[in-house]
Amino acid sequence: MCTQKPNIQPVTWKEAKPQLVAALADYVEAAGVEIASGQAFPFKIGEAYTLFRAEGSEFVVVGYQGEHTLKDNAHCIVEIAKRVGAKTIRVHTQRRGELRFLNQLGLNFYLHEKRPDEFVLKCRV
Repeated sequence: MCTQKPNIQPVTWKEAKPQLVAALADYVEAAGVEIASGQAFPFKIGEAYTLFRAEGSEFVVVGYQGEHTLKDNAHCIVEIAKRVGAKTIRVHTQRRGELRFLNQLGLNFYLHEKRPDEFVLKCRV
Protein backbone atom coordinates (compact mmCIF):
# COMPACT_ATOMS: atom_id res chain seq x y z
CA MET A 1 0.00 0.00 0.00
CA CYS A 2 1.15 3.51 -0.81
CA THR A 3 1.81 5.03 2.61
CA GLN A 4 2.45 8.52 1.32
CA LYS A 5 0.59 10.82 -1.00
CA PRO A 6 2.53 10.49 -4.22
CA ASN A 7 4.25 13.70 -5.21
CA ILE A 8 3.51 13.14 -8.88
CA GLN A 9 3.80 15.93 -11.41
CA PRO A 10 3.43 15.89 -15.18
CA VAL A 11 6.59 17.15 -16.84
CA THR A 12 7.60 18.05 -20.36
CA TRP A 13 9.43 15.58 -22.56
CA LYS A 14 12.24 18.13 -22.72
CA GLU A 15 12.70 17.76 -18.95
CA ALA A 16 12.12 14.00 -18.76
CA LYS A 17 14.09 12.82 -21.80
CA PRO A 18 17.62 13.31 -20.38
CA GLN A 19 16.55 11.52 -17.20
CA LEU A 20 14.89 8.59 -19.01
CA VAL A 21 17.38 8.05 -21.83
CA ALA A 22 19.19 5.22 -20.01
CA ALA A 23 15.95 3.46 -19.07
CA LEU A 24 14.41 3.80 -22.52
CA ALA A 25 17.60 2.96 -24.46
CA ASP A 26 16.76 2.56 -28.16
CA TYR A 27 13.09 3.36 -27.48
CA VAL A 28 13.78 7.05 -26.78
CA GLU A 29 12.78 8.34 -30.22
CA ALA A 30 9.62 6.20 -30.35
CA ALA A 31 8.72 7.47 -26.88
CA GLY A 32 9.01 11.03 -28.13
CA VAL A 33 6.59 10.25 -30.95
CA GLU A 34 4.13 8.64 -28.50
CA ILE A 35 4.28 11.71 -26.24
CA ALA A 36 3.80 14.10 -29.16
CA SER A 37 0.72 12.15 -30.26
CA GLY A 38 -0.76 12.04 -26.74
CA GLN A 39 -0.29 8.29 -26.26
CA ALA A 40 2.35 8.44 -23.50
CA PHE A 41 2.89 10.82 -20.62
CA PRO A 42 6.09 11.70 -18.71
CA PHE A 43 5.89 12.33 -14.97
CA LYS A 44 8.15 13.08 -12.05
CA ILE A 45 7.41 11.16 -8.85
CA GLY A 46 9.50 12.61 -6.05
CA GLU A 47 13.03 12.45 -7.46
CA ALA A 48 12.26 9.84 -10.13
CA TYR A 49 11.12 10.22 -13.72
CA THR A 50 8.76 7.83 -15.44
CA LEU A 51 6.88 7.42 -18.68
CA PHE A 52 3.37 5.95 -18.58
CA ARG A 53 0.87 4.99 -21.25
CA ALA A 54 -2.45 3.19 -21.25
CA GLU A 55 -3.25 0.33 -23.58
CA GLY A 56 -6.90 -0.48 -23.04
CA SER A 57 -7.18 -1.61 -19.42
CA GLU A 58 -3.41 -2.06 -19.07
CA PHE A 59 -1.22 0.58 -17.41
CA VAL A 60 2.24 0.48 -18.96
CA VAL A 61 5.36 1.72 -17.22
CA VAL A 62 7.43 2.34 -20.33
CA GLY A 63 10.45 3.62 -18.43
CA TYR A 64 11.45 4.53 -14.89
CA GLN A 65 14.62 6.19 -13.67
CA GLY A 66 15.43 7.26 -10.15
CA GLU A 67 18.33 6.26 -7.97
CA HIS A 68 17.10 4.34 -4.91
CA THR A 69 13.50 5.53 -5.40
CA LEU A 70 11.60 2.47 -6.61
CA LYS A 71 11.10 1.16 -3.07
CA ASP A 72 9.28 4.38 -2.17
CA ASN A 73 7.37 4.73 -5.45
CA ALA A 74 6.36 1.21 -6.52
CA HIS A 75 3.20 1.04 -4.39
CA CYS A 76 2.29 4.58 -5.43
CA ILE A 77 2.53 3.58 -9.10
CA VAL A 78 0.16 0.69 -8.37
CA GLU A 79 -2.25 3.15 -6.71
CA ILE A 80 -2.06 5.45 -9.74
CA ALA A 81 -2.87 2.50 -12.01
CA LYS A 82 -5.89 1.66 -9.85
CA ARG A 83 -7.10 5.28 -9.92
CA VAL A 84 -7.12 5.33 -13.70
CA GLY A 85 -9.08 2.07 -13.81
CA ALA A 86 -6.33 -0.26 -15.00
CA LYS A 87 -6.78 -4.01 -14.59
CA THR A 88 -3.10 -4.85 -15.07
CA ILE A 89 0.29 -3.15 -14.98
CA ARG A 90 3.03 -3.95 -17.47
CA VAL A 91 6.63 -2.96 -16.81
CA HIS A 92 9.46 -2.98 -19.33
CA THR A 93 12.86 -3.27 -17.68
CA GLN A 94 16.44 -4.17 -18.49
CA ARG A 95 17.14 -5.00 -14.84
CA ARG A 96 17.33 -8.73 -14.22
CA GLY A 97 16.53 -8.45 -10.50
CA GLU A 98 13.58 -6.08 -10.75
CA LEU A 99 10.98 -8.87 -10.61
CA ARG A 100 12.42 -10.20 -7.36
CA PHE A 101 12.73 -6.68 -5.95
CA LEU A 102 9.10 -5.75 -6.73
CA ASN A 103 7.85 -9.00 -5.22
CA GLN A 104 9.91 -8.41 -2.07
CA LEU A 105 7.95 -5.17 -1.74
CA GLY A 106 4.75 -7.23 -1.57
CA LEU A 107 3.69 -6.72 -5.18
CA ASN A 108 2.60 -9.74 -7.18
CA PHE A 109 4.49 -9.29 -10.46
CA TYR A 110 5.34 -12.17 -12.76
CA LEU A 111 7.58 -12.55 -15.80
CA HIS A 112 5.29 -12.14 -18.79
CA GLU A 113 7.94 -12.18 -21.50
CA LYS A 114 11.72 -12.32 -21.77
CA ARG A 115 13.13 -10.47 -24.76
CA PRO A 116 16.78 -10.33 -25.83
CA ASP A 117 17.21 -6.82 -24.40
CA GLU A 118 14.50 -6.56 -21.74
CA PHE A 119 12.14 -8.28 -19.35
CA VAL A 120 8.40 -7.64 -19.50
CA LEU A 121 6.72 -7.94 -16.09
CA LYS A 122 3.01 -7.92 -15.31
CA CYS A 123 0.80 -7.58 -12.26
CA ARG A 124 -2.97 -7.61 -11.74
CA VAL A 125 -4.27 -4.61 -9.79
